[in-house]
Amino acid sequence: MNRRVVGAGIACLVAALCLIGHNQPAQAANKVVRVIRWSELAKAGSLLSGELAKPSDNRQPDALVVRVAEGAAPLAKVCVIDQPGVGGPAYMLRGKVRCEGVTEPGFVEMWNHFPEGFAYFTRTLAETGPMGHLAGTQDWRELALPFAISQPGEPVDAAKRPLRLEINVVLPRGGTVYLSDLELVQVSDLAGLNQALSPQGAGFGWPTLAAALLLGGQMLLVVLLSALAARGLASPTWMMRLAGAFAGVSALSLLCGLLAVALPVERAVQLQLLLGGLAGIGASALLIPGLRRKLHERELRQMQALDV
Repeated sequence: MNRRVVGAGIACLVAALCLIGHNQPAQAANKVVRVIRWSELAKAGSLLSGELAKPSDNRQPDALVVRVAEGAAPLAKVCVIDQPGVGGPAYMLRGKVRCEGVTEPGFVEMWNHFPEGFAYFTRTLAETGPMGHLAGTQDWRELALPFAISQPGEPVDAAKRPLRLEINVVLPRGGTVYLSDLELVQVSDLAGLNQALSPQGAGFGWPTLAAALLLGGQMLLVVLLSALAARGLASPTWMMRLAGAFAGVSALSLLCGLLAVALPVERAVQLQLLLGGLAGIGASALLIPGLRRKLHERELRQMQALDV
């Protein structure tokens, strides 16, 4: 029995690690070409808007704070990157962003200027994820501004390169935006780019990790309960303790699922936490009363044996 339980535990751990790995983006095909550091731009006089955040006002090192007053021009031009050194099939700017007091949804945008006067933009106008818009007050989250030169199925045209990139912050009714230093990334795999732009594309967060660990814990407890019940190797007291632990893990899974619903988390992770929690609580509601009856019957038999 011990070998089976240990093997089941290892299988649960492997399943949890596979779940975590499945939600990680494909970073191997991406290469950081340059890092846009606000402190360096400020020293060079190339910073067009904003100021370096004070450590007391900020929890992200080397951040830029851009303030737009209500009623002022909504567009704040942050900087222009000449000859960025990226090309096809795709590239992106990535970093972190947070905002305060944004009464009307705003966005961060990147203008891509090419030879012959062509220019195209990328804006953070999505509802969630690294390309989500700015609204209200938001804590630090991932930011991504991608641009694809070659479309899926088309030949990769590495010769197409932008002449310059322009980074702006647009707040129609004002607010404050904090930007971390940004990385300019050359992307050689469009599939990797699409995965990187998913709501969890910048790396798995606590909901994904919680789902993996809680699922593994539930599976391990189910295996233990089933093995001990089948072999009759555990007393009702120990079975009650394991069942209580299973109910606790399930309740925690449900709580994490409810929190994940209110956050920009992948729907699959939300459902896994919610359904896993509900199923576990339901199973516990059926299992625990029966164990209590067995425990009570055992205590009665022990008392009767003492009377005799």
